[in-house]
Amino acid sequence: LAKIGEARQLIDSRSSADTEKARAMLLELQPAADLAFANDDKAMAEFLWLLSLAHSDQGYPEDALKTAERLRTIVARIGIYSRWLAQIDVNIGVYLSSLDRNAEAIASTLRALPVHTKAYGKNDPRVGMIYLNLGTYHEQLSEFDKALAAYRKALDISIRAFGENHIETAPILDSMGSVLDRLHRSEEALEFYHKATPAFLAAYGEGHPLYGRHLSDMATV
Repeated sequence: LAKIGEARQLIDSRSSADTEKARAMLLELQPAADLAFANDDKAMAEFLWLLSLAHSDQGYPEDALKTAERLRTIVARIGIYSRWLAQIDVNIGVYLSSLDRNAEAIASTLRALPVHTKAYGKNDPRVGMIYLNLGTYHEQLSEFDKALAAYRKALDISIRAFGENHIETAPILDSMGSVLDRLHRSEEALEFYHKATPAFLAAYGEGHPLYGRHLSDMATV
């Protein structure tokens, strides 16, 4: 338990080196955890939650997905963690999309949407993040009208929560610009890209790669 707690602290640090160390610790502990928590679903679920996050943060989407699907089965069996189950569905969607399984990612994410909306309210940024993810998955499937509709909902929520000139809103504006460009609506695309520019510049500065990528995307319209 002490080592699992240490792994949790390493993951919470958001440092890549710490997360890789946590992943190695949890993989080493997994056989013992399977035995120790065989009759303790909650403890096993908490262990698998940490392991799935570590896999994802270190770029192992197949391992993250496999772990999260096992985690989902356990949490569904417990039956009292609806918000946690919904967040697992959101994460599974991310892992599926990383494996180019975007239709499945949409299905998983849609399971979470009503739970998050009921729990947090329709204008909560966590609900906005679900719409942003859905927009991304639809865009990757070239379902541009559906992507645009999802991004618009994400944008409305983000503007309500943070304002238009905020770094949380800027990537959504960028995504709107990307989809509109792919729909050959160039003037509208440039409008959204230009709206995102001040927030990217303020957050990152002229020399940052993310600001450079934003300018590059805008220049291709």
